[in-house]
Amino acid sequence: MPKRNTKWLHAVEALVRLELNASERFFRFSELQFCHELDKLKKRERSRPESYWRQELDFGATRGDLLSDEYAEIREMQRLNRYFGVILIYSTLERFLFAIFRAAKEMNLIKNPTTAAKRNLDFKGYVQVLKKDIGINLVKRSKEYAALNRLRAIRNAIAHQGGWVHSETLSTLKPYGFAGHQRIELEEDYFCEVKELVRKECEFVFNSYKARCL
Repeated sequence: MPKRNTKWLHAVEALVRLELNASERFFRFSELQFCHELDKLKKRERSRPESYWRQELDFGATRGDLLSDEYAEIREMQRLNRYFGVILIYSTLERFLFAIFRAAKEMNLIKNPTTAAKRNLDFKGYVQVLKKDIGINLVKRSKEYAALNRLRAIRNAIAHQGGWVHSETLSTLKPYGFAGHQRIELEEDYFCEVKELVRKECEFVFNSYKARCL
């Protein structure tokens, strides 16, 4: 295979690390704030007897109703923060794969002229190029590849349907335990899981590409 200067690849690999670390700092800071606000609400709730929260106010709602609204608002912001974390992590993966694809085009590694003429590809397109034209098989890493597909399905539902599972996306989300007409709920740990997944897979592609092409 033709060789090329390695500086660009090391710059891309460094950028992946920077983006993942920045995303983690942002996510953890925001998550901590929302957890703190929820704890404050719980303390407020415990500080009063149940009779206090059952008291009706002038407009018909009870004090408990207003407290429930505050809970719901903070939990929604927490949900959106977790959604945003997934989008940040997936976008880092996409930019990395795009950089590898662009470099492969410049080195005339892509055999299919139709594929080579495209400005960018989708995730599966990048995976095919890595396998067919560069010899890097992500699919063979079955556990990691399954996790990447799950991340992609969740990211698409967040980006295109606001996290809701609609009929047109049910087939891609059902294998991961999601049901139709429900909203995806993510645990805090999922961000850490996918951040580490993307870091590891980008590192694998980086090392494999460097060994084969540079």
